[in-house]
Amino acid sequence: MASAFRRRFANWWRNAFAIPAESDFVPTEAERNVAERVCRVIADRGLIAPALVFLESSRPLNFIAAQSLYFFTPFVSALSDTTAWETFAQFLERPGSVEYLCQRLEAHSSPSDPPAENA
Repeated sequence: MASAFRRRFANWWRNAFAIPAESDFVPTEAERNVAERVCRVIADRGLIAPALVFLESSRPLNFIAAQSLYFFTPFVSALSDTTAWETFAQFLERPGSVEYLCQRLEAHSSPSDPPAENA
């Protein structure tokens, strides 16, 4: 009986602080839409390279960034609807979200139709 308890406890302890792998990340449709909007705004302003540098350098802090978005939600709610804001915060909480953003930004940086070379 004690050994069964010990095994259950050991199994629980092994998974108590487990973090999902980044490779398991699949954004929801709402998260995908919000992330795409953010990437489009960054691309329209020509800030893809600085955004990629910032995202790569702050990758370990994505959970803290999500918590700071939650902190500022009451202030943002005074100005606008916070649905997209909270969706983006939920998106950033999960491991793999920064990699997804980087991939989407890189997709925006590579032109779909490369300019033709002048002969």
